[in-house]
Amino acid sequence: MTLPNNCSMVRGRFCYLCGKVTEELVDNRCRECYLGGGRFLTLPERIEAQVCRNCHTYLKGGRWLPMGEGLEAVIKNAALDVVKENLRLEKVEAPEVRISVEEPKESSPTVYLVPCTVEVGGRVAGLEYSARQEAVVRVVLDLCQDCSRASGKYYEAILQVRGEGALGREERDKIHALVEEFMAQYARTDRKAFVSKFEALKEGFDFYMGSIQVARKVASALQERFGGAVGESPKLTGKDGHGKDVYRVAIVLRLPRFRKGDILGLGGEVYQLLGLTTGKATLFDLGARKRATMPVKGLREAEILGREDDIRRAMISEVAPERVQVMGLESLETIYFEGRFPVKVRDEVRIFRGAKDYLLRLEGEE
Repeated sequence: MTLPNNCSMVRGRFCYLCGKVTEELVDNRCRECYLGGGRFLTLPERIEAQVCRNCHTYLKGGRWLPMGEGLEAVIKNAALDVVKENLRLEKVEAPEVRISVEEPKESSPTVYLVPCTVEVGGRVAGLEYSARQEAVVRVVLDLCQDCSRASGKYYEAILQVRGEGALGREERDKIHALVEEFMAQYARTDRKAFVSKFEALKEGFDFYMGSIQVARKVASALQERFGGAVGESPKLTGKDGHGKDVYRVAIVLRLPRFRKGDILGLGGEVYQLLGLTTGKATLFDLGARKRATMPVKGLREAEILGREDDIRRAMISEVAPERVQVMGLESLETIYFEGRFPVKVRDEVRIFRGAKDYLLRLEGEE
């Protein structure tokens, strides 16, 4: 048996703490007194952890970190981690540590108490050693900096979506859903990917966003889907704690007058707008059933006959050599279209009903 340099073992003496006479003393104490009393395993009397009540992250080393799924799991994981951080072992060789965490108990709406037990095994001064201590971790539910900012209407950028023409209901719903989808995607890597305020306006939307970089990404993604032009207008709002200028940026996405899917009247013909690229429009002639292209400036005289909101779903109910019959899936009304079309019974198609009914471009048509 090897003793530490500061330990001495003598025989036939009594323990100065308990008076027990024993053949072996370590630092003038018997085995029990030397190993007992929690000298080698210590935990602070008060252990506390912070968890964000909104996003369920855990404050560790000044950073808010994910600690699992669901509030209860995060509370237990936070309690386990903070016990590990505060556990102190001295002179224990080859320690084996086991920490058990019980179910959190709600003390108040913002505080949970989590009973924990620490069991340690190993050797001290060559002697077999085991110890057990209990602690109660106080887990406080608070708001992390980013959630506090979001709830406090903090923003770095306003993403303004504006339409040159009126935005239809379906188009507005689609834009709103896409913004939510993009924000959920970016939130995985950027904690400031949140919308702190939203305003629906007659001419479009205003999204107040926590991150300038994320607002730029969303504007770019919407531009890719709908076309249009993006512009920025920064505004100095003050200085941060380090004396650095702080800006808020208005990012404006101006949607074009015409959008993909529009039904247009031009020169006595009716077209379906298939796409817009820089300077060029791709259309489908619904009368001649063929694709056409023209410069965007050639659409200046075009009339918007219908938008996405005006398109209806239908199903092919009969196919004849020179005619097809469709049934509206909402109205259940039967409509006939003259001509040969690459369809079969039960195919789903889209139709536009204006001064005249039109069967929109089908798969297989140029």
